Amino acid sequence: MNDSCFYRLVRLSSMAFLVFFYIGCAGSPSSTFYLLSPTSVVKDEAGSADQEGCIHLRIARVTLPEYLNRPHIVTRTTENNLTLSDDDQWAEPLSDTVARVLAENISRHVCIKKISLSPGRSSGESDYRVEVEVYRMDGSLGKDAVLDVWWTVSKGAGNVLIRSKRSQFSELVTGNTYSAFVQAQSRMLDTFGREIAEAIRKG
Repeated sequence: MNDSCFYRLVRLSSMAFLVFFYIGCAGSPSSTFYLLSPTSVVKDEAGSADQEGCIHLRIARVTLPEYLNRPHIVTRTTENNLTLSDDDQWAEPLSDTVARVLAENISRHVCIKKISLSPGRSSGESDYRVEVEVYRMDGSLGKDAVLDVWWTVSKGAGNVLIRSKRSQFSELVTGNTYSAFVQAQSRMLDTFGREIAEAIRKG
């Protein structure tokens, strides 16, 4: 083979590689990003923030198990087998989303004048302080979503404990899609928020 034929073959091979490379890139699916959402129900017991007795609520801590500290949405195929989706991911750290959505859900049922989403420098900075430790937050597409969580509510400058409880929730996933799965998880956080709100009202 002379040099002319050799270089022509190299050029053709390079062009063929580029064509297949661009076809592969064009055909690969793009990632879809999700956020949990608060309930759309209008405030009921919460009333107006101008009312006397409205509180400063602090979501002081939301701790997740390590298997959830990742952008991938995690589901289960069996009790001991997890699936991490590369194409369906959280748009922000899950602990941040849970804290924000939980605070918004609580505010639907308790009169809130201020919400803080980070640890305070002193317990006297807020009227009520909520801490959440998630044991499990996953489920199966087309089946159910599951939330297993330990939570505490404390009150006032003395950080007096008024409720400490482990709660478990489940919601039917009404479709075999990640969108339906995230919607079911959002509904669980709504139920969870109402349970915390009830503890605050009694406190």
